Amino acid sequence: MADYDNRIVGGRSAAGAGVIDAGLRAYMLRVYNYMLIGLTLTGISAWIVASDPSVGSLFYQFVPATGRVGLTGLGWIALLAPLGLVMALS
Repeated sequence: MADYDNRIVGGRSAAGAGVIDAGLRAYMLRVYNYMLIGLTLTGISAWIVASDPSVGSLFYQFVPATGRVGLTGLGWIALLAPLGLVMALS
């Protein structure tokens, strides 16, 4: 295992490092809060779709002839929207 020496040397002071650390901490807290909100909304929406048959029927359809479950148009949009969002942002 590497032995890292993280002591502050040179012209930087401990006060300057504290300001950098405080800013980084605030930024990371914002990032983690956004992630928490996103995961919470995803969990709530997944629970609603799974527990309420009327909402689930908007995304899934049962085909009695074959006994299979397929996606509706809205289901396909919900399935492919994250991929489209990633492509649009890149």
